Amino acid sequence: IEGMLTLQPEIAQAMVSGGMPLSGQRIPFQAGRFWDARLPNQFAFEAAHGFAWLKDLAVLGTPTATRLAQRLVSEWVERFASGTGKGWQPGPTGQRAMALVLHHRVVFSGLSQSDQAKLLSVLARHRAYLDQRAKAPDHDTAVLSGLSGLIFCHLALGSDPAEAARDFAMRLASASKGLTSRAPEDVMHAFSDLVAVRAALGEAGVPLEKTLEAVGADWAAGLRYLRLRDGSLPRFHGGGAGAEGRLDRLLSDSGVRATFHPKLWMGYARLTGGRVVAVLDCAKPALRHHASSLAHAGTLSFELTSGRRAMVVNCGPGRGAENGWPLRARETASHSTVALDTAPSSTFAPPDPTLQVSEAILVDGPKTVTLDRGNDASGHWLTATHDGYGARYNLIHERRIFVEAQGREVRGEDLLRPPSTTAKPKDRNRLRVAARRG
Repeated sequence: IEGMLTLQPEIAQAMVSGGMPLSGQRIPFQAGRFWDARLPNQFAFEAAHGFAWLKDLAVLGTPTATRLAQRLVSEWVERFASGTGKGWQPGPTGQRAMALVLHHRVVFSGLSQSDQAKLLSVLARHRAYLDQRAKAPDHDTAVLSGLSGLIFCHLALGSDPAEAARDFAMRLASASKGLTSRAPEDVMHAFSDLVAVRAALGEAGVPLEKTLEAVGADWAAGLRYLRLRDGSLPRFHGGGAGAEGRLDRLLSDSGVRATFHPKLWMGYARLTGGRVVAVLDCAKPALRHHASSLAHAGTLSFELTSGRRAMVVNCGPGRGAENGWPLRARETASHSTVALDTAPSSTFAPPDPTLQVSEAILVDGPKTVTLDRGNDASGHWLTATHDGYGARYNLIHERRIFVEAQGREVRGEDLLRPPSTTAKPKDRNRLRVAARRG
C-alpha cells in the first residue's frame, strides 16, 4: 500500500526546513510547538489534524524526516488524544487513523515498548470514536474518510473489520455516480481511500465486498472521463487540479482499466478530439447543503487542454487566500462562463450554523440545466443551457462548443435569449455582458 503514495517533495523539504505548508501559507515550527499555532482556515485545520503531511515525511525517509514525524505525532498525542474536542471530527479522524497505520514503520521506529503501547491505545481511541461517529455526517466525503480510518484501525488492532467494510461498501454504493460536492478532486481523494482499503483488506485476507469492485470500476472510469490531457483534473466546485502525477499514479496502482463514454458523469460533459479535451459543468450546483459551502457559481464553465497545455481554465479553489478571495474564486466572474452585470448565476448567503460550515453557502441557482450533444465525422459538439439569470433578467444562457475530430479546431458560441419567443429580457437598460474566459 505504501508503494501507492505519491511524494510531494516541496512539502517534505519545507517541513524539514522548519515549517508546514498549509492552504498556501507556511506555518513555522516555533519552539517545537506547531500545534499551538493558529491555523488559517478549516482546510488547513483538516489537513494538519488529518496528518496529510505524514506521508510526505514517511516517503522522504531521511532520519531528520523520521524524527520530525515522530515529534509532531507525539506533540499531537500530548494535546489532543482524549477522543473529544479539537481534531476529533469524522473526516480528519479517519484520515489520521489511516496515516498512523499506513506509516507505522516511521511512527513506531525506535520507540520503547511503553511508548508503542501508548500509541496503540490512542489508535484504539480512534477506533472507538469512529465506530460511533463515522456514519454521522450528512456529507459523504467525511463519512468515507471516517469508515476508511475505522477499517484500518480494526486491521491494525486485530479486530474484525467486516461490519465497517460493509458500511463502507454501502456508502460507496450510494455515491457510486459521484459525490454531493461535485468536486472532481474529492472523487480522486475518495477513490484513493477506496484503493487503499481494498488493498489492505486483500492483504489481510478479508473477503472483499462486490460493491468495492463495482464502485472502484465506476470511479476509475469516471476519473478517466474527467482527466484533462495534461493529467490534471478540472477545477470545479472547490476542487483543484490535484498534485502533478497523482491521478495517473492512482489509476495505475488501482489496477482498474475501465473506461466509458457517458453523456454526463457527475454532471460534467467531456468533448475530445485529437489532443484536445474539454470538460464542461452541465449540472445544478449543490444548494443549502454541506457541499454548498464549497460549491461555485460556475454553471456551464469549462476547462480545455491541448496536449500538456492548459488553454482555458477556471480560477479554482481560493483556499488559504485572504481579503475575500476565497469567496471571489467561487463567483461566476472567476469562471470561464458568462457573467451578467456582475450578478452571479447562483446566489451566496452567510454560513448556515445548522450545516456546521464556516464558508458562505449557495442558496439559490439554476433550476434547469439542459444538455444536447452529438458527433459525426467532423467532430463532437454540445449545446447546454441554464436559467440562473431567469429571475433577474428573464434570460437563458445557451453555450455551444464544437471540437473538430483531430483537435485542430475548437469553436464556441454564447447566446443570451428569453426563455420563449414571446418573452422579453428584464432590465434591458442595465444589461452589461462580461464574458469571462479564464
